[in-house]
Amino acid sequence: SKAIVMNSKAQGKGQMDDQKVVFKAPNLKKPNSYVNIGEIEIRTDKQNYRRAKMWFDAKRILSLLIREISDFKELSPQIYVYGKAKRLNRPPSN
Repeated sequence: SKAIVMNSKAQGKGQMDDQKVVFKAPNLKKPNSYVNIGEIEIRTDKQNYRRAKMWFDAKRILSLLIREISDFKELSPQIYVYGKAKRLNRPPSN
């Protein structure tokens, strides 16, 4: 089965639905189950107003991206651009 991306649902008082995007991949140790491999969460409480919190299992996310986005360009031996990503020009230094 494939990896899935889903919005989380509130699990406690004072929480709101859809403030977190969760990336899940098949759990290789448990058939028919998934394991989180990354999250992007928007924090809106007073201490963290307008902040985004992100964590990813780097190896699994990179593997997922390479497997699912086949269109890429090599900009240099160290830099590849995948999908519809565009190279940004560096702003002039002052």
